[in-house]
Amino acid sequence: MKKSMMLMIGLVAAVLVVSPAAAFETTSLDISVGQSGGAVVTLGYHLTPIEMTAVYLHLIDPSTELAAALSPFSSRGVEVRSVSVDEAVISLDSYAETSPGGQGMQYITPKIDFERADSYLQNTWFVGFINPDISPSITTTRFPDGFIETATDQSVIPSYTHNVPAV
Repeated sequence: MKKSMMLMIGLVAAVLVVSPAAAFETTSLDISVGQSGGAVVTLGYHLTPIEMTAVYLHLIDPSTELAAALSPFSSRGVEVRSVSVDEAVISLDSYAETSPGGQGMQYITPKIDFERADSYLQNTWFVGFINPDISPSITTTRFPDGFIETATDQSVIPSYTHNVPAV
């Protein structure tokens, strides 16, 4: 067992050295804002076989990296709910600012700058193994009343302000 693990690590290392950089691709980002301003964030992505091997061998822990990258967007906490080979689900305790507004509640989401995420990745030890495409193909922000804002292939998602009427 120990020899086979060492052989596998050796093969992965050899592939990483002789192959071009792998391409992590973010396919979708879905942000569901809750009544209290917290959010459930679902990130869809595509991993190459090399990246999947690195995750399997625990060379890269997507949940740790994702929590670190998203922590600036929540003043109270980030919880990684699940991580799979093509999706991560994260809870942010406080994502949108909330305030009473008119006949209901006003929600203000933060601006998301994927260029900052790219800068963050440039400072990780595994940057030489990947060539990430961080900007999602589609970003969807859902508010508690069902209202949806959508952005396509944008490196910066603007702050959204939305009023949810009281029921």
